[in-house]
Amino acid sequence: MQVPSGAGNIALDLPAGASGPWRLLVPSGLDRRAGAAEDSVVSWVDVRPDGDNIVMDCGQDETGQCATQFRLQGLPKDAARLTVDLDARVAYLPHLLGDAFTLLNLDGDFGPEIAESRIGGSGQNPVLFSSFNKRFFGGFAAAVRPCDPAAPPAVTLGCTRPLIYVTQRFWPGIRPLSFNPGLKQIVAFSGLSAIRLQDIDPEDEKMIGDRPLTGDLVFEDPAGDRLLLVHTTPPAIARIDTSLGPTGDPLNAEVAIIPLCRNPNLLALYQPKTEESLAFVSCYSDSQVAVVALATFTAVATLEVEAGPNELIVDAARRKLYVVHTQASTIGVVELDTKSPDYLHIIGRVGLAGDE
Repeated sequence: MQVPSGAGNIALDLPAGASGPWRLLVPSGLDRRAGAAEDSVVSWVDVRPDGDNIVMDCGQDETGQCATQFRLQGLPKDAARLTVDLDARVAYLPHLLGDAFTLLNLDGDFGPEIAESRIGGSGQNPVLFSSFNKRFFGGFAAAVRPCDPAAPPAVTLGCTRPLIYVTQRFWPGIRPLSFNPGLKQIVAFSGLSAIRLQDIDPEDEKMIGDRPLTGDLVFEDPAGDRLLLVHTTPPAIARIDTSLGPTGDPLNAEVAIIPLCRNPNLLALYQPKTEESLAFVSCYSDSQVAVVALATFTAVATLEVEAGPNELIVDAARRKLYVVHTQASTIGVVELDTKSPDYLHIIGRVGLAGDE
C-alpha cells in the first residue's frame, strides 16, 4: 500500500485497546496525487489479526493507493513527526516550516480529525507559544511529560492538562504547550517559559531556516524528571532536568551534553530490567548510530551502519534495534543481547538493496 509523498514517522494508535485492532498513522509532508492540494496529509492503516497472519486495510485499490476516507487532509504544509497520546486520545503534529501546530482528535466520527490547528498568533483564536510571545520556528517532535497525580506540575492543574514539550527545528530550544481536554483547544502556559538550550553558537542561531538546530526528544524515566534531546547543530545529545522546582513547575534546565557524530536527528531508548539502559541516536551524515549509556551519560560506542540512518525502532522483547537507512533503502538489524558475540553489530538487513 502507498501513502502520499514525503511520509514521516509511523505512529501507533490503539483505538480498541492493546488487544487490537490497531491503527498506524503516517504524516506526509505533501500529497502529490493528481488534483490534490499542496498541503500535509495524515494517512492511516487499520491492522487486525487474522489467525496467524495480519490484515492491513486502508481501502487500497489495485495499485496500493489508500482510499480517500483513510486520509485526513486540510492540514498546514510540511508535517513533521506525529506523536500519539493514548491517554488523552489525541495526537500532536508540529510542522517543519513556518509556525503551525496541529492537534488531532483520534476518535472522530470517521477516523482521526483536526481538533485545532494554530498558525502562530494569527487566525480567529490566536495563541502565544511561549511567555516571550515568540512564534514557532519549525516544529519537529513532541513528547508528553509523565504526570504523577500525587506530585503533578502546577501548570497541569492536577494532571488534567498534559504538559507537552515541542522541539523547534530552527530555533535553539523547546516550547511547552498543552490543550484543554474539554474543548480540544491548544493552550500556552503564561507562567512556563520556553527552554533556550546551551551550547548553541550565536552564528548557528543566525542561520535560522538554513540549518536544523534541534531534533528528537524523549523522557527517559517514568516520573518525567529527565528529558533527552538531540542537538542537530552542533551535533550532541543533551539531558534536561524536568523535575519539579520550588514553585511546583519543572526546572527545565539543561544539565549535561555529549558531542555526537554529524547530523543527529532521531533517538530511541533500550531500557532492559537487568542490564544497562542505552540511548541510540542516528547520525544521518556520518552513516553512524551513537550509543549512550544512561547511567553514566557517556558515549560508549559508535555503530557503523549504511547510508542515511534515520528512524530507529527498539524491539526490547527480541533484543534488537532496527535502523532505517534512507539513502541505502535498507533496514539494518542490530544485536542488543549482551551475551551474543555480535552485541552492538549489524546482524542482518532487509530492503531494496539487501540480499539477506
